[in-house]
Amino acid sequence: MSVAVSGTAVFQSGIPKALFRPKGVLPQPLGTVYWDVSSDGKKFAFPVSQSASGAALPPRFTVVLNWPSLLKK
Repeated sequence: MSVAVSGTAVFQSGIPKALFRPKGVLPQPLGTVYWDVSSDGKKFAFPVSQSASGAALPPRFTVVLNWPSLLKK
């Protein structure tokens, strides 16, 4: 959602509007958040169904912890 704001002496907000409507977003249980925004605020990440993207999902993925230490070798 997006909303215009102003605040010289008093904070005022406009009417909220949707930024975008992503296709295939998976349903989320009430009270959970399965999305995030990049640190620069330019990208959103959220799960989508396999049929929405048309591509097969990888069977697994690997998380590498402390990867900067591997660069020193």
